[in-house]
Amino acid sequence: MDQHQQSPGYSLKWAWSIVSDFNRKYARATDAVKRIYQFSDENVAQWVANHQDRWQNYKKIVKQLHRWDQTQADLAQEPIDMERSVA
Repeated sequence: MDQHQQSPGYSLKWAWSIVSDFNRKYARATDAVKRIYQFSDENVAQWVANHQDRWQNYKKIVKQLHRWDQTQADLAQEPIDMERSVA
């Protein structure tokens, strides 16, 4: 490779920092998606570093699952309507 040419992707170290921040922000959702699809942080960091569309798709799935999880948590916190539950 010519010394004036740059690699087409980002550094893996930078990609790891992006993935780590994302994992902290969406911890439950990233864990679930990685278990379901058998992804590892290494896979995800490679997608970021190489500008792969899979990173955008992964982020979208995680964020959707996170929103759903938040909705379910809100429902679980609602008080139980005793009149309706007895009837």
